[in-house]
Amino acid sequence: MFRVVVALFVSGFVSVFCGLFTASIAAPASAQDTLTVFPEPAVCPAPANDGDLRPEERAGWSDCEKWVWSCVIKGEEANLFSKECTIPRLSAHVLGRQKWQLAPFVDPAKYQTANALTSKFLETILTIPLYRDAITAKGVRIFGGYFGDPVNLENMAIQTNLVLDGAMMQRGLRLTNFRTEKNLSLDGSNIRGSLYLMRARIDGSIYMEYGAYDTVDLRDARIGASFEGTGSVYNGELRFDRTHIAGKLVLIKARLTMLRGALSQIGGSLDMRVADVRVGIDLSGAAITGDVRMPEMTFGRRPKLGSAYCDWNPDAETDNLLNRLSRRLPNRALADAAIAEVAGGRPFIGGKATPNVCESAETAGALDGLNTALLRNMKVDGTLCLVDVSGEIAGNTPDGKPLNITTVLLDGTTAKSTILRWKQSPSMTVWHAVDFKTGHMIVNLDEKPRQSYFDQMDVGILTFMTRSAADQIVSKFSGPDSDEELFKSKCDVTPTAANTQEMHSRATQDHIIEFFARNTSRSVQPFANFVSRLEATGLDTTHLKIGLSELKNRNACSTSQLTAAWKSDGWKQVRAQATGLPAKEVYKFMLDSICSGGYSALKYTVSYGHQPLNLIFWFFGIGLFFFALLFFDKPDPDKPDVIDHPGLLYAFDNLIPLKAYRSDHAGAARLPKRKSLRLYLKVHRFLGAMLAVLAFFFIYKAST
Repeated sequence: MFRVVVALFVSGFVSVFCGLFTASIAAPASAQDTLTVFPEPAVCPAPANDGDLRPEERAGWSDCEKWVWSCVIKGEEANLFSKECTIPRLSAHVLGRQKWQLAPFVDPAKYQTANALTSKFLETILTIPLYRDAITAKGVRIFGGYFGDPVNLENMAIQTNLVLDGAMMQRGLRLTNFRTEKNLSLDGSNIRGSLYLMRARIDGSIYMEYGAYDTVDLRDARIGASFEGTGSVYNGELRFDRTHIAGKLVLIKARLTMLRGALSQIGGSLDMRVADVRVGIDLSGAAITGDVRMPEMTFGRRPKLGSAYCDWNPDAETDNLLNRLSRRLPNRALADAAIAEVAGGRPFIGGKATPNVCESAETAGALDGLNTALLRNMKVDGTLCLVDVSGEIAGNTPDGKPLNITTVLLDGTTAKSTILRWKQSPSMTVWHAVDFKTGHMIVNLDEKPRQSYFDQMDVGILTFMTRSAADQIVSKFSGPDSDEELFKSKCDVTPTAANTQEMHSRATQDHIIEFFARNTSRSVQPFANFVSRLEATGLDTTHLKIGLSELKNRNACSTSQLTAAWKSDGWKQVRAQATGLPAKEVYKFMLDSICSGGYSALKYTVSYGHQPLNLIFWFFGIGLFFFALLFFDKPDPDKPDVIDHPGLLYAFDNLIPLKAYRSDHAGAARLPKRKSLRLYLKVHRFLGAMLAVLAFFFIYKAST
């Protein structure tokens, strides 16, 4: 009896343990990163009903193809990993997919027999009327097919959904001139080799989420809805040149090598939140009806010191395919092997692995020309959002210098609104914006790019935002769906009194001056444009105008080598160069000093809008200057021992152009003894007349 009880207890414990283990595999992955284990491949079962097959298909199709067809004609999805026909979107279907979603990337060769399908099979069921007419409204849905040979569906027109999710294709997929009235789905697929969709017409959407792809070419394609590529790895170029997408282009969390979309047209938004680009972007001339969202977009890393070689970080804390492999597989060796399958030795061309674009460019010495984000000549009808983008490339050179892409280029781009914010970084990426136009710019200047080149910018409304506590979100993965919306709020900004900076504060204005002082174009037009926009709101821009004038005249009074040394390196460099300085340089330095003094006086007076207060400064300054000159006048020859100085009243009376308003009519009419002072008296009275005209101008302006 004791043995029976023990046996029952052990068997019960084992049953419970196995049940929990199976449930843990089948359950959706969570923030705790459920480990994924795959059973060995199983053979395809004999179909209960394979339909009315022609003799050639009954003899030529494999057991798996016959079984897949039996699922398709029932309107169900054929799951070649679990060998189950499932009804789409029911819980069994969803759980079955989740359990096997990483299988295409973990030793796909093990499925080359158990999951084998052919291009001929697809072509037959999609084009032969007998089979095409038997396909239900749910379309052709296959999960986990293995295609050892090239798949060629070029020039084909179908009326159904084509779902080849979780596919393992070893020699690429050709869909040039392909046409479907519904959707095309390749979610979770591992496609080695080029995926050609040139001139394709997809009336629905294209789904390529959480998969591994090499070159994907959609040049001149027409997509009736959206392109969904969230979390996928693109080892080669992703090309959208001249492509028309009626809906959205979604590349959230994607790992991109090179994104090309010149002259593309997107009817919805372009969403690249938390995307990682290891080479560059070229969206020159693209037209986007919605928003361009690129918050927290990064630019790869350099795992090899001293090399231009670029790669993605599989352990980056965001939910993409590489990170899923890194977290969910049961050990690091298996994870590293899967990551090598996904991104190592790719792209795959002609059945062979080739050097990735970084290695090829490094060999040719051309990577610097590729490491750019070309967002020029774009037309964005919504918001252009570049928040917390620095251009930095993780990893340093052997001498410790930071790495970064060369340029973020916005020349010629127009956007209805623009949101800019930079994060602290050693990146030396140049932010280049010439002839950039936006109706409303929201910018945060707590951090600034180290290099910028701005000129001929046209900005309508300008708002300076604070970095709010709610926006201090750390880029940390916390679940399969949680970071889907993690950074969306960074681009959905509504200016309020609580999150905007006080423009009248000196600290905010100092931030603005410092930002434009870094502009290497040497053009003051963008700064002047910003100041004029702010002044139109009634804001006191005196301090900003002082900074603007300093930028305008930053090269003034700099004829001497000593002055140039002082402006660049301070007095330490001046002392080093002062020894043995030629007399000519000393003379230039004296002139520069006088010039600087005059400029300083100018800076705080009429340079900033001829304010009435500044006119008072000028009035007293000119009067006191003439009063000082009068001390050098000659004594009266008839009374050599008597000091006969005209006095302070005389100096100020002669600044009043109308005699009737002078306090001492007779005294003001006297002339100095020296001829030079009599000549200056005319200049003095002319300056008084000019001050009177300016005073009249300001009184008139104030009254209107």
